[in-house]
Parts: sequence; C-alpha cells; structure tokens
Amino acid sequence: MINPVERTGEFLAALASHHNVSDKTKPLVQRPDPSTQHEFTQLAVELTTRIAEMQTFVSKCQRRYEDFSPRGMKDAERDEIDSAVAQFLRTAMAQIDVLKADAVRALEQRTGGSFPAHQLGVVVILNEDLQGVSKLSEGLRGVRIRRAISDKSKVTVKYNADVAREMAAERRERERREGGTEEDDEGLAVLEQAFERENEALVTELVETREQVREAERTVFEIANLNHVFATKVLEQAREIETLYELAVESTENVERGNRELRKMKRRGPLLQYGFALFAVLLTLAILFLDWMASRRSFFFI
Repeated sequence: MINPVERTGEFLAALASHHNVSDKTKPLVQRPDPSTQHEFTQLAVELTTRIAEMQTFVSKCQRRYEDFSPRGMKDAERDEIDSAVAQFLRTAMAQIDVLKADAVRALEQRTGGSFPAHQLGVVVILNEDLQGVSKLSEGLRGVRIRRAISDKSKVTVKYNADVAREMAAERRERERREGGTEEDDEGLAVLEQAFERENEALVTELVETREQVREAERTVFEIANLNHVFATKVLEQAREIETLYELAVESTENVERGNRELRKMKRRGPLLQYGFALFAVLLTLAILFLDWMASRRSFFFI
C-alpha cells in the first residue's frame, strides 16, 4: 500500500523563493551612472552659458565694430575681438566633440535608457547655437574687409584724378608759354622735371596700393574658404548627430517596448504560479483519490 506524503506546502515555498530570487538578482531597467550624468550636464550647461555670453558680447560690439568714423572702434580692438571669437569657436568645438563622443559611447553600450538620446539632442542644440555665433562673427569680418577694399579703391581713384589734373595743367601751361623766352623755357623744364618726379612717386604709390588691394583680396578668399570648410564640417557633424539621434530614439523605443513586455510577464508570473500550485493540489488530490480507490478495491477483494 502506498502512503501519500503532503508536498504542497514545500512546492509553494519553492515557487515563492524562486520568484523572490529572480526579482532581486537584476533590475529590469539598468540605470546610468549618476556621476556620468552629472559631468555631462555640468559641461553642457557651462558651454551653453558661455555661448550665450559670447553671442551677447558680439551683438553689443556690432554697432561700434561697424562704425569706421574716428569715434568708432579702432583696428586694434577689432583684431582683438576677431582673435577672441576665433579662439572661442575652436575651444567650443572641441568641447562639443567631447560631449558627442560621450553620448555615442553611451549609445553603443546601450546603457542609460533614453538618456543618450537626450545627450545627442543637447549636442545638436549646442552646435546650432555655436553656428549662430560663427555667422555673426563672419558678418562683422565681411563688413570690415569690404570697407578696407572700398578705401583702397577710393585712394586709387583719387591718385588717378590728381595725375589727370596735373597733365591738363601742364598742357595749358605749354600752350600759354609757346612764344616765351629761354628763361621761360628753362623754368618750364624745371617744372617738367618736378612733375616727372612727382608723377613717378604717384606711380610707385599706386603700385604699392594695388599690391595691398591684392593682398586684401587674397585674405578675403582665404577667410571665405575657411568659413566654407567650417560650415561644411558643421553640417556634416549635424547630419551625423541627427542620424545618431534617430538611432538612439529607436533604441529607446525598443527598450521601452521590452520593459512593457517584462512588466506584463511579471504581472503574469503570480497567475502562473497559482496555476501551477492549483494543478499540483489537484494532482495530489487525484493521486490520493486513486490511492484510496485502490485500497478499497484491495479490501473488497480480500
């Protein structure tokens, strides 16, 4: 005769212990390191503040920068502003590259949930703000260069007009003195020599001015090429960041979808446990019933 043993309590205890252990071993969502978040946020806030301050500074200096009167800004001050803005743009671009590298690293490691997507969004905003400062600075430099070229052109025209007036005066003087004496001829020769020396000096100055204008044009072309390269790099970086941002958003959606499935499975877990427990109880009762029926049948046969 089989002696049944009650194991229902032990079975339920084993299920409960397994449920508790599986819940406490690893969290459903892996959180990022708070120190990493703090460093990224601190650097991003600091960089945003500095970009806003630089944009405000350039906007305030714009009126005096474009004023070329004696009361306006001196060329030395303009050089200092251009140098400071260029140095700031290089430093800010380097810091934005650091933030972008951190965000891409977090995205590749698949840690932090949606935080890498927010990091890439911050990098995009910082790039746009820095590009605004760059465009404002380029506008100021363009005004200065156009002013320098215009001044050189005016000086060249002035010198040419002076030469024309001198030549006309010479012709009138010759026509008036055609019937003069030898003394008049000697005086005219002296005047002609003086005029030739002055004319040579003017020609030399015109050549120097032309070289300065060409140098200014070469500088303008170099600055334009550098600005074009900078704008191209910024656009390429913006496209890369947008692509990474889309990937981060997609991965975040996948993580959220996975979390929802995990929560559903977690809610279904107790129901399955109770179902297994009920099945075990029914199976135990069935075994007891069969054992009881077998014992009664053996009793009747005896």
